[in-house]
Amino acid sequence: MDFAPVGSPHQLYHRYTECKIISTALNPDEDFLGLIHGLTSKSVVEGVLRERHPMPNRKISLAASEIKSYVAQGLRFVDQARSGPRVISFLPYYYAFLQFAKAEIVARHPKLDPKNMLHHGLSYSPAVKDSQSLDTEIVKVYPKGVFTSYYEVLTKKTFPTLTQIKMKDVYPFIVDASSEYEMATGCPFLFKNLRFFKNEHGSLQVHPSYNSSPESFLEKEYKRNKSTGAFQKNPLHSILPMYLLYHSNVVNSDDFWYSTPIRKGRLQYPEEIPLYLIFFHLGSIVRYKPRFMEKMMDSKYLPFLLATERHCSFKFFQLFYNFMMQCNYFITTP
Repeated sequence: MDFAPVGSPHQLYHRYTECKIISTALNPDEDFLGLIHGLTSKSVVEGVLRERHPMPNRKISLAASEIKSYVAQGLRFVDQARSGPRVISFLPYYYAFLQFAKAEIVARHPKLDPKNMLHHGLSYSPAVKDSQSLDTEIVKVYPKGVFTSYYEVLTKKTFPTLTQIKMKDVYPFIVDASSEYEMATGCPFLFKNLRFFKNEHGSLQVHPSYNSSPESFLEKEYKRNKSTGAFQKNPLHSILPMYLLYHSNVVNSDDFWYSTPIRKGRLQYPEEIPLYLIFFHLGSIVRYKPRFMEKMMDSKYLPFLLATERHCSFKFFQLFYNFMMQCNYFITTP
């Protein structure tokens, strides 16, 4: 793999200030997992914590030991997910996500009560009702556990007082399987594609891909320039929380398309959150309702499930590594 820095204007457009391009002639997916394998070395993790995360020196050694163990265990679950049938891979993938989420929490929240890490913070009851489709399902949320801590690390906001999440409010946020979801359900996805570009004066402008409601976070909180139809605040960090700018592997010099979620309720959706919830949900179905999963795999949901299993697992790995390194990594192939 080759690494190259991404210069201005890219730094205006991304979640983290630093950006790098990874060019590989092999399998990008496997190469990226190789980078994550580096975080199973305590000395490597200590360096990352020292350079990339605001952690006191006295806490680094213990935190690095915890993180490397979580990452190693997560990678074992990834191996399990990829060595078995795709129909059941959602369960080990979720457990991989769980371990990676714990690693992020330790990196940013070393004072957290370790007991919080013993609970998922989510539950799925197979006895609540008969399942008819993925969109009719509900996941319960608890105030303490990995999920709420993970949410707070990503957003730096307290988790809202919710006791349950309707999955119909989560699935439409999946960018990497959005076309398949719309084909399966007829429901629109809940994010907007945004075009970022420099105008003739060198100022950053942002154009939504369409002008109809509902509004995105960007449109809800900031008014457009009436003459151009664009948002013109610069830099972008002052326009919207950067965790609401979804990651893209499209690399250009002056013109970018990205996505940002549409406002829906009190729960905010950094890209990791819907991915995490969906793999928890699908993994729970694999565990508790195998007949329902077989039904979904033999239905119009099949393309969506296959795209989710393949593309969204890889996206989560990218987001995890980007967070740990506090850097945007973009993957390209020759």
